[in-house]
Amino acid sequence: ELGLGARERACLAREGSASAARSVFGGFVSLDPECGAETVLDANEWPLAVVVAVTSQAAKAVPSSAGMLSSARTSPFYPAWRQSTRVDFEQARQAVLARDFDALANVAAHSAMKLHGLMLATRPPLLYWLGATVEALRVVQALRASGTAVVATVDAGPQVKAVCLPDAAPVVADALRQVAGVLRVMHVGLGDGARLVDAGLPELDRPAAGG
Repeated sequence: ELGLGARERACLAREGSASAARSVFGGFVSLDPECGAETVLDANEWPLAVVVAVTSQAAKAVPSSAGMLSSARTSPFYPAWRQSTRVDFEQARQAVLARDFDALANVAAHSAMKLHGLMLATRPPLLYWLGATVEALRVVQALRASGTAVVATVDAGPQVKAVCLPDAAPVVADALRQVAGVLRVMHVGLGDGARLVDAGLPELDRPAAGG
């Protein structure tokens, strides 16, 4: 309720995390190197599906921000990873603009694995994956090899996100449900921008006016 534009809100959110800044906007979002973000394509312009295999509900032992700081200080792969992300970003942006799923899948999968290579070479190593994470990745790789339009990514955590064309989502979800150790599977679309939601909290839990 401060009357701020989306870019201003994204710049403020960026002080917390890049994910927060990205989520101010909807669809496919490009993060500005310095501050803020902007939409590359709206969610309805290329409505991909995301199937999430949840393998753990526990808090991470090492938070993402702390883990990245440790990687920057100790991983010998960090300089090369940082440079390569610029190339990956531009390839991904072009793939999104062209709505080229294969091109996007190739760069997304490679980028995700490079991130985890960086983390494994950190001292001490950052290993967020569980056994179910690995098996879910294998399932998605097998689906893609068989011709299903899907690619798996994993950020700094144990959950597997399978991005796919909408008509492939039921097949992908069914396959991931069969993986031992997967607690649940969520099927979602690309998100809209951040918005204020009335969660219907009890009156005593609501913030005071002006608070």
